[in-house]
Amino acid sequence: LLRLGILETGAPPKDVDQFGDYPAMFRALFGQDAYDYATFDIQAGELPDSTDACAAYLITGSSAGGSVSSPSRYESGTFRKATVWSSAI
Repeated sequence: LLRLGILETGAPPKDVDQFGDYPAMFRALFGQDAYDYATFDIQAGELPDSTDACAAYLITGSSAGGSVSSPSRYESGTFRKATVWSSAI
């Protein structure tokens, strides 16, 4: 199975919490057995060891919004740039 990394950047808004966290929503959408899922909690500082750790990455939304400044925004931005760069080679 293709290894799909889910970069969880935050929790969903409270009014949709009956659907679970963002990784659970995407697993339900794509199918529990469709991919070999690996979830990384960006707010807790979890990032894959390398851009090659997964074949593809999905970056979730966050109820905090895109204007919130935090170290995790910088780290995930750096990881995104590395992922785009390595996949372009």
